[in-house]
Amino acid sequence: MMLECRLLGEIHFLIDARPLAPFPTQKAAYLLCYLLLHRERRHPRALLIDTFWPDRDEHSARRCLSTTLWRLRRTLGDEASSSPLLSTEGDSIGFRAGSPIWLDVAAFEQAAQATAQVRGQDLSPQQAEMLQAAVALYRGDLMEGAYDDWCLIERERLASLHLQMLGKLMGFCRRHRQLPEAIAYGQRVLAIDPLRETVHRDLMRLYCETGDRAAAIRQFERCRALLAQEMGIEPMQETLDLYAEIRAQTEPCVSSSEAIAPEVGADAPLRQALERLVESQAQVEHAAAELARATTELARARQAVEQLANQRPL
Repeated sequence: MMLECRLLGEIHFLIDARPLAPFPTQKAAYLLCYLLLHRERRHPRALLIDTFWPDRDEHSARRCLSTTLWRLRRTLGDEASSSPLLSTEGDSIGFRAGSPIWLDVAAFEQAAQATAQVRGQDLSPQQAEMLQAAVALYRGDLMEGAYDDWCLIERERLASLHLQMLGKLMGFCRRHRQLPEAIAYGQRVLAIDPLRETVHRDLMRLYCETGDRAAAIRQFERCRALLAQEMGIEPMQETLDLYAEIRAQTEPCVSSSEAIAPEVGADAPLRQALERLVESQAQVEHAAAELARATTELARARQAVEQLANQRPL
């Protein structure tokens, strides 16, 4: 019996290539998802109770867990199987060792781990293919529609990995002169996180490299409008300088990651630290601008309150 589990996007399960019977309760479905996401260990019943029934007294919560596990085992076919997937004996719950399970999150994480120390432009074709397969698995955020705290934490982590993968594939495609594909990956990043100014700059350079100077200028204008609308700030000086170069039809400089160090070698830790510093500097500048705007608004509010107080009759 093979269990195929897709948790990225809307949850979907297959057993032996056939759709799993509907879960009797949402709690049973989410409990299975939780066990899958933490499949490498067993879970004390007390921990599961605190996670899924925190507002119930211990006796009632234990009864709820036992009932939910029974329903879950029944849905999975464990009760009639000589090789059940779940082990519920004793005071801890988990999957039996060697259970035949395929999980999209596991395949997604494996690709992320295999390329964690490699910059996009330094990916091998095999590594790039692995990442392409991984981003294809990402049909949407983890367990769409679920808002339990434990799910939100995992959702944010996996969404961050997804953005990193798209960025690396963008760098790989640019290095190998697959410019339309690089542009497409950059656009996918901005569709998720439109305020990533470094990606706006990379897209400006990519459009220039394809000979589409007008598209590069439009990309800058979109970037400037988004920053003004969402954060009330101007683009970073690096972005403004690049825009000026493009307007003057000079040769655009290389992307920030390439400018730091074109090859991976003994200086890789230093390069990675510099890359993190560049990103951190941008975040600090944005935060400082936001703080300055908030301070100005506060001063205006205080001035208005003082004026109203002065106008009140004694």
